[in-house]
Amino acid sequence: MCSVVLYKAEKYKVVTGAESSVGLCTIWTDPFTLADREPDIRNTFAITGSLYSREGVSIMLRNLALHPEITTVYLWGNGKLSQTAVGTKGKNIILTLWNHGKALQKDILSEIQREIDVNVLSHMFKHISFVELSNKSLDEVIQTAKEHKKGGEPYMEPTSFPDPVIEEDAPMPSERANFSVRGRTLTETWMRALDRVIRYGYLKETEVGIRQKEVVALSWTIENTDITHIEEIELPERLKSRVGIEKSVLDQYATVFLDPVKPEDVAYTYGNRLRNYRGKLDQIEEIITKLKDSKITRRAYATTFDPLVDHDNPSPPCLMSVQALIADDEKLHMIASFRSHDMFKAALPNAYGLLHVMKYISEKTSIPEGSLTIHSTSAHVYEDDFKDARDLLKCGMWGKLKLYFDENDDIDPRGIMRIETVGKKIQASLLNNDGEELHKYLGLSAREVSLHFARLGLLSRQEHMVDLSIELTKAEIAMKLQQEYIQDRPLIFDSIVIK
Repeated sequence: MCSVVLYKAEKYKVVTGAESSVGLCTIWTDPFTLADREPDIRNTFAITGSLYSREGVSIMLRNLALHPEITTVYLWGNGKLSQTAVGTKGKNIILTLWNHGKALQKDILSEIQREIDVNVLSHMFKHISFVELSNKSLDEVIQTAKEHKKGGEPYMEPTSFPDPVIEEDAPMPSERANFSVRGRTLTETWMRALDRVIRYGYLKETEVGIRQKEVVALSWTIENTDITHIEEIELPERLKSRVGIEKSVLDQYATVFLDPVKPEDVAYTYGNRLRNYRGKLDQIEEIITKLKDSKITRRAYATTFDPLVDHDNPSPPCLMSVQALIADDEKLHMIASFRSHDMFKAALPNAYGLLHVMKYISEKTSIPEGSLTIHSTSAHVYEDDFKDARDLLKCGMWGKLKLYFDENDDIDPRGIMRIETVGKKIQASLLNNDGEELHKYLGLSAREVSLHFARLGLLSRQEHMVDLSIELTKAEIAMKLQQEYIQDRPLIFDSIVIK
């Protein structure tokens, strides 16, 4: 058995076995299941472990440094998940690192924990071979390992590296680009957008010499344009001041969006670019005229960017464009695009100003207001604001989550669900607000029906999808126990209540 302590063995479990110079990496297959099935694994390999993720590469390297007697590692994964892009990611990282040997580049090293000493790693790679055997059967892999020469002196002393420093601002895994949130009010939606940046934003240098957390392409939709709630936000005054939540200040700032006059000491204002573009064009009035002339127009559009002026401008406008559309609900919907957006200090005042513009257009055209959607291409929070942003989210969002389905606030704009049991099947129907059936599916299980609706994206709210899955599960339980199922009513049997 291996004599050297493994790295955090209680957390990162591996199968230990014979005194051998060979290790086995099973990619996405559970090593303990394999070892129980094939006793020769423990008799043949010094260590057998899996490799699920990028973090797993660092764990693997740490264990190899603790076991310098291991000079050959077989990479074997012919399971279904082992062949996917996700399943092969860890394997590809380790092979890339090994293939580069001593010439470890910065972009390659970014895939492993920074506490792993590069010099030690380069020395390890001169003595360790990684052999890809995923196209072989497990029996062939074991036989190959048995034929491998075992024993020999370790190539270095067992080496451990410091534990990784867990950065509080390290991002959670995400889709990297194209995030979307929506909310009823300006502040609710803004906090959800800010949450995405703090939770998923990657650390990145900026051209102004300070780091930021950034997500690429964040879209946030404010469903209700009423801004009277702004004074009711419960936050510490310090945080309110930091983000500009003060109605008098916001009202003053909002007027800038409609003021065509540019002060001499500034390069531009949004109002000047929107209302007096190149000193010639009032684009907001043009939008109003186009909407009055045609409800189907797609040309009610304004831009703030002037290529002749801004191509070498060190501070070009962040707001790029504004467009107005009339949807089939006969309401005015506005879409704004930002090339760069400080989501902590600027986004809320920006949105407040845009709502001011939207209100102006609505009044001039007599078209009722719909929603405001903001596309923040580079949605970011600067390093100096990380702590305050987290503190704000703790107070304003994370600590106020409703852990129940709210029949009023959580209503899905795509419809409501009706669930019933039909014989030995479950039927789910999507209805509009008038009770007309839009889509129906009949399935054998809660899993089948819920996945049907999820895969088709028939519901827009995550809360609604969760509620649907719970109700479908209750329907399946009732059906199997031959009990009556009534939607949104608890199941009661043998003194147990399932809600």
